[in-house]
Amino acid sequence: MSDTELDDVAMLNVNPSTETAIILMITEGNIAAEKANAVTVDSPETVKDATADLVIIAGIKKRMTVKQKEYTEPLDSYRKEILEYFKTIMEPILYADTTFRGKVIAYQNEQERIQREQQRIADDKARLAREEAELTGVEPEPVDTMPVQYSKPATPGRMKIWKWELEDKAKVPLDYMIVDSASITKAVKASKGTMTIPGIRIYEEGTLQVKAN
Repeated sequence: MSDTELDDVAMLNVNPSTETAIILMITEGNIAAEKANAVTVDSPETVKDATADLVIIAGIKKRMTVKQKEYTEPLDSYRKEILEYFKTIMEPILYADTTFRGKVIAYQNEQERIQREQQRIADDKARLAREEAELTGVEPEPVDTMPVQYSKPATPGRMKIWKWELEDKAKVPLDYMIVDSASITKAVKASKGTMTIPGIRIYEEGTLQVKAN
């Protein structure tokens, strides 16, 4: 994406609370909430009245959703373009950062490996000297067991970060497993109650289907 593909200025409405149509829907919603709180449904007649109110409420919800999209979709569109643009321009600097870090860490790892090897050699020398002294009865010459320290240039502070990778899913404790609720819901709905899943209770719950006018 080139610089010219992004508008310099975008005129967006970000204050829905001042729009007359939305203020009206807020009022309608408050009235509906008060009525829902006060009403008692205890007869076929009151069920009919409540159903009529639900149709009205469905219409208000639909209009609110439409208005919400009018405000959010332009923002989402520009946000997506901006994120893509910065993702593109940041690629070189992120590559440079990763490459420099990798080279510094590789050098440090090699120096640490050399130190470990030097320490192993020094420890072996000390052990052999002790064994020789035990055989000959002669006190061994002092052996330097301190390996040469490599000179550390000015480098960023290095810290250890613990990570993990999956080896055997079957052995992972249940405390660290996440139930895939979306997949379960999809499967249960598709089966219409005919399936069973170990450890999960599948049941039917009544709801109302109301369409907005």
